[in-house]
Amino acid sequence: MNINDIFKIQNSNEKIIALHEFCMGLSPSDLKGAEMVVYSIENMENEVMNGGFRQYFLNSSGDTWKDCLESLKKVNATKSLDLFLKSLSIFKDHNPPIDWSARKIVVDQLSKAQIDLLDELDKEFYKYEDKLQDLVLAYAEEHKEDFSR
Repeated sequence: MNINDIFKIQNSNEKIIALHEFCMGLSPSDLKGAEMVVYSIENMENEVMNGGFRQYFLNSSGDTWKDCLESLKKVNATKSLDLFLKSLSIFKDHNPPIDWSARKIVVDQLSKAQIDLLDELDKEFYKYEDKLQDLVLAYAEEHKEDFSR
């Protein structure tokens, strides 16, 4: 499906899935602007909804945490941004390693207090106060020119 067909989809759930699949077809290093917004936020959201922030950082989705941080700012996801920033506190200087294996070592050695913190952040995230999909779709619609192919 090409990007023009995706933007014609009326159902928002179908549209966000199609946009995410479109962006997943690209290498993260090739993503630009709104493509990275869709890619990084949707990956984070899927991981956190499936297994929490701990799962997000344990998986390769966490490789783009810096992009996700910036993307949450771009779409004005204030509650999700606050939770995401708090989740970064489990890492030295709030700076998770980009390298998956290095990040995995840190996450595997979390204290009970750090795990409890992430669990609390997960519960707050599950309330879904920002309605991330709506924010991402609105941003994508405003930045259609960023989508390639």
